[in-house]
Order: sequence, then C-alpha cells, then structure tokens
Amino acid sequence: MFLETYPDVEETLEELSRRGVRMAVVSDAWPGLPDLHAGLGIGGFFEAYAISAVLGCNRPDPRMYHHASAALGLAPAQCLLQVTGSVAVVCHWRR
Repeated sequence: MFLETYPDVEETLEELSRRGVRMAVVSDAWPGLPDLHAGLGIGGFFEAYAISAVLGCNRPDPRMYHHASAALGLAPAQCLLQVTGSVAVVCHWRR
C-alpha cells in the first residue's frame, strides 16, 4: 500500500509546531495509526493519540476528547478541536 500526505501537510504541521501549538489525534482508526504517521514523517508533531480501537469507544464519545486533552495535560476547555473526516486533532495554543 502506498500512502502519502497532501503537499502542504508537513509544512503546515511544522508551522503550527513552531508557533507552539500542541496537538493530539482523536480518531476512529486502528491501533497502528501512530506508526503510520511515523512512516509518513508526521508522527513527531502529535504528542498523543486517542484511538477508538484502543479506547473502546468512538467519536463523538466525550471520553475520546478527554483522553486527548488529559494526555496533553490540559482541561478540555483549553483545547480547540479541528475535525476532518474520520480524524480530529485536539490543539492547544500557547501564548
């Protein structure tokens, strides 16, 4: 199987990281998603993963988002959620 990211994904993640945006992935995916991201060269941008197959619940179950925010050491109210298809990214903007 051949997988690749869209052309601007890595550049965008690099810029978000440079600006201090911390990120966690919330996904209705398989347990190997972190390895897939690592293979694509983007795994290092995400501090944590909340994966339905691991947690035993699916989005939009609040436990998914609480797991991600807790892994970042943040309260849910401190997080922003960006949803794209089957993947959500929980972000925190550091000022």
